Amino acid sequence: MVINNEAESGNRYGDYASGLRVERTLAYLDSIPDPRQRIRECEIASEQARSIQSKIATIRRKAVYELTLRPGSSGESVAVELGVSPKAVSAAISEARKTDLQLLRAALKLYQSIAWTDLSGQEIAAAHSTRDVLFAARTVLRAGATRQLDSESDATFEILEDAQRRATALAAAGKVDVPSPLWARRPIGQTPPDYSNVPSKYLPLARILNALPQVIGWVADSKLDDDWMMSWQIRPAEPYSTVFDAGPHRDGWATSEWLVWLLRDYERSGYAMHHYMASPPPFLNEPGESLSFVVTFPKYSDEKIVDPNALAAWVKTTWDKTGYATITWPEEEYS
Repeated sequence: MVINNEAESGNRYGDYASGLRVERTLAYLDSIPDPRQRIRECEIASEQARSIQSKIATIRRKAVYELTLRPGSSGESVAVELGVSPKAVSAAISEARKTDLQLLRAALKLYQSIAWTDLSGQEIAAAHSTRDVLFAARTVLRAGATRQLDSESDATFEILEDAQRRATALAAAGKVDVPSPLWARRPIGQTPPDYSNVPSKYLPLARILNALPQVIGWVADSKLDDDWMMSWQIRPAEPYSTVFDAGPHRDGWATSEWLVWLLRDYERSGYAMHHYMASPPPFLNEPGESLSFVVTFPKYSDEKIVDPNALAAWVKTTWDKTGYATITWPEEEYS
């Protein structure tokens, strides 16, 4: 396997006859020692594969509907673009719009009932009665930007979260600008490395860390102590999903295993560092994506001090000798 650079995420996701989506199933079926049980499990897997065809068709119809939300698009133009009948597009629009409006109206009704938002009751009422799904979605997102999460019951939270996610997708399809809530964050499968706040002395290490397969990493000065730190998380197995829904990416798991070994070996050589795993409360964040691997490095110590550029060069050199994939590294200077 060759990893070209840190942007190479989802390189095998487009092959639906192989890749991670089916390799786990095939590996499981092939590992069953009893031939009779293996046959039964193969029959079950084949039946389940046939059963998802209708679900795939539903997802496709929803995507066709979202194409009609683009500025300047219509059912007729989308039908021509996709080479399908206008009737098929009309059916997709009718089905998906009805489902979306039901969800968005349920959320707007909750926003009407209790003053959880800065929006006026009149504006929420107008959005609740509209058939313009983008207007309803935009209002849900504007109301959600000032939500008071601590006052929501579990049932209310679930409805508002589902509506928030769907409204976000609709706004993106319709290219509608809406405010993002302060508490919202993208799943790590959709999060690109951000170097805007990385001090230049840590930038080579940050880029090397993010070039490793299926992890996303950060390097920064500690806010509490006279240390600097690096941390990373494992990306989900599917690029647009979450770890909770898709599981951790196997390459990211193997990368983490390798990094833990490397850093422990570095520490045994007499370098000052401290390893631990950290997680904010998962029930207040994104379950499955709260865990991170953290290493802190003191800037002053009786032991040997870790230089971030030297560590970056060591990660690169050691991976080239012992890593499980070939990486085209970012061009950096380690001085």
